[in-house]
Amino acid sequence: MEVRRATPADAELIQELNRDVQQLHADAYPHLFKQPGPDTCSPASIVALMADPEVYYYVASTAGGEPVGYAYAQVVHRAEMPLRYAWDMVYIHQIAVKPAHRRQGYARRLFAEVRRLARERGISRIELDFWSFNAGARAFYASEGMTVCMERMVLDS
Repeated sequence: MEVRRATPADAELIQELNRDVQQLHADAYPHLFKQPGPDTCSPASIVALMADPEVYYYVASTAGGEPVGYAYAQVVHRAEMPLRYAWDMVYIHQIAVKPAHRRQGYARRLFAEVRRLARERGISRIELDFWSFNAGARAFYASEGMTVCMERMVLDS
């Protein structure tokens, strides 16, 4: 298993690796999420995000070199405000692994790479969010030591 930092040349690959997680969200909330297609998670949008020096994409591959997952994270600096202190965090936007390769340690290795990034940047806080229907994500992140610190409620009428 290998995890490496992605480059703009990986943009089409990341779009393909995003397909299953995009479908999961589109199935759960079709009024919010688009079906996977050429304009969802487009290579051009990925390359544009990669131009930001605070954005990090990683690709996980099998020992044979087959790409099977990716992570998209960002270093975020929260300014001090009247009611709270400033803090830095690494925010995980997405971790996705192809269904046939789940529960084989790829997401764990991608998460470990995000942890390494945080350590290297001197950041102790990692944050993310996930949709409440995604019990697998909840269980995975809890197994990595993450705890719930905020809940969001919606009135969608």
